[in-house]
Amino acid sequence: MKRYCIFILLGVACFLGSCLPERSGTIASLETPAKAVRAGLALSSHGLGDQSFNDMLYNGLIQAYTRFDIDAVLRIPPDDDEKTLEALFEDMIQKDKCNVILAGEGFLMGPIIYALARKYPDIVFILFDYDEGYHLPNLATAEFAQNEGSFAAGFLAARFSKTKRIGFLGGVDVASVRDFEAGFRQGVQYGDPVCTIITRHISLLPDFSGFSDPKRGYEMAMEMYAEDMDIIYAAAGASGNGIIRAAQESGHYVIGVDSDQDHMAPGYVLTSMLKRLDVALVRLLEYRIAGGLRGESYRFDYRNGGISLTGMEYTKSLFPAALLDELGRVEEMIKNERIAVINTWGK
Repeated sequence: MKRYCIFILLGVACFLGSCLPERSGTIASLETPAKAVRAGLALSSHGLGDQSFNDMLYNGLIQAYTRFDIDAVLRIPPDDDEKTLEALFEDMIQKDKCNVILAGEGFLMGPIIYALARKYPDIVFILFDYDEGYHLPNLATAEFAQNEGSFAAGFLAARFSKTKRIGFLGGVDVASVRDFEAGFRQGVQYGDPVCTIITRHISLLPDFSGFSDPKRGYEMAMEMYAEDMDIIYAAAGASGNGIIRAAQESGHYVIGVDSDQDHMAPGYVLTSMLKRLDVALVRLLEYRIAGGLRGESYRFDYRNGGISLTGMEYTKSLFPAALLDELGRVEEMIKNERIAVINTWGK
């Protein structure tokens, strides 16, 4: 029988200073006294070290452990098979005694978590990057406005591109990746309607390997750069590491996602679109501890610090000051809803 990796977190994390969303709706019966939370985070089998989605969630759990008086457990399954994941969550509840379950890969775990939330009404479940309209008092979801950050990234790419051929390389054609693409495509057109956007995916549903195949990401990116695309937006999880390497080796540019990936190829990662999974995890656990977590979807966007571009530490000198000023105005217009960004999730 395959064994699961289990870690009790004892680390120290960086301070997260972003402002966060206010809660609204009907309060669920989720009140827990202080010192009574045992939170378990389940990642996908890709595990740690992706410098992207999974690492951002892990950092959030360490930060929550440091800030709050809680126990924390990390679980990584040997594979992402449905039965494996079901067994993992049952172990977290029955053996690890977790009373808060944090499901990191919503598109893989969503249906399983929905069934478990009905089975265990006294356990709190939190799904990240997933919202399919499930509404239960003990199930909260974290949704991210990747469309907004992608719009800003697309605007910057369009103004910076020399060939006016820009690539979008997604990991898998899941809903969140399509939302990335829609916002990016709109931002590119806003920045320069002359630009052409070429979209490809490393794998197609039901094959999820596109999020964990840096070798294939590298190969596809090199093909795209050879087709005169000078910038690629890499919304591909751990596969993005290969795309970033391709940019550096070919002398082209890439835009990273989820965490700050600018340092991975200084001068070649124009910016990264930050999806603050760490911020969301900390705040939702804070709500849980205070007894105010609700069975609803929480949205993290430009207005509450859940989405942003990086400070472009290694590339700022590449951009004219006028372009950076204009980018700042675009971001402000997104925050103030003066630009209506396409939202394929309908929220």
